[in-house]
Amino acid sequence: MEVTINPDAALTATFSRQEYPPYKGGKWIKDIDRTYSNTCTSGFVFIANSSGLKQGSTAGHCAMNNDRIRGNYPAFDVSVGVANSNTFRASTPAFGDATLIGFTNQSDATRYVIESTSVQRLVTAKFANSRLVVGVALCKSGVASSTTCGSITGGYPQTRVVNYFDMDTGVLRSKTVHNMVCTNITANNGDSGGPVYQRVGTSNMKGAGLLSARSSTEMCFDPVRNIENSTGTQLWIS
Repeated sequence: MEVTINPDAALTATFSRQEYPPYKGGKWIKDIDRTYSNTCTSGFVFIANSSGLKQGSTAGHCAMNNDRIRGNYPAFDVSVGVANSNTFRASTPAFGDATLIGFTNQSDATRYVIESTSVQRLVTAKFANSRLVVGVALCKSGVASSTTCGSITGGYPQTRVVNYFDMDTGVLRSKTVHNMVCTNITANNGDSGGPVYQRVGTSNMKGAGLLSARSSTEMCFDPVRNIENSTGTQLWIS
């Protein structure tokens, strides 16, 4: 049998938001222990200061502490891990909207975020809160509306009301959340927890935060430094 190799053939990588593992920002995930839980989006990976263990993340209103989080859409039959350190549920009003996910398998973790089926970006840097000012260009990656971009319209810290569904009753509730940053980036239901970032070159990114709330005019997020300070972690950037 003769095999012909064409060095000029174009190779196209395909990056899936649906398949799990591996863990990447911008994938479908779900709390499977609540009757009325909604699908959300996986966020950045953080490293616990006390143990060095890597943990995934999503919006705090998407999960409850000690609940099981699964991936592999639409079956959600593969374990991502267990939710912990929820900042949204910790107080009223809340001072953030994030939860960590202790991985079932540490080997599932990656520093990548899916931007499209042909582009993924490596997290190599992070924003200080003082740099999250009006006019800074950012993008978000979410399972519902893919990747959309815009700029900051309300710099750190902003206070907004987050509308969310009670995962035990299905009732729509509202909670005031402090320490957010707001943008004109478009988002949709299901994008919650998705990574918000700035593009760096063709394949890297600078982490800004996790998507928390949206309306017809803005999308707001919980900044990385706020999440780090609240959970005793560091964004995995190297």
